[in-house]
Amino acid sequence: FCTTQNEPGLKEILHLVFLLLVDSICYSAKMSRL
Repeated sequence: FCTTQNEPGLKEILHLVFLLLVDSICYSAKMSRL
């Protein structure tokens, strides 16, 4: 089957995962500074 380039579900999931990764990296960086 052919999938469209703009799949809202997949894009939103990837975006959320990316935000979570950045958030956890920033959080661990803050914790290591203390």
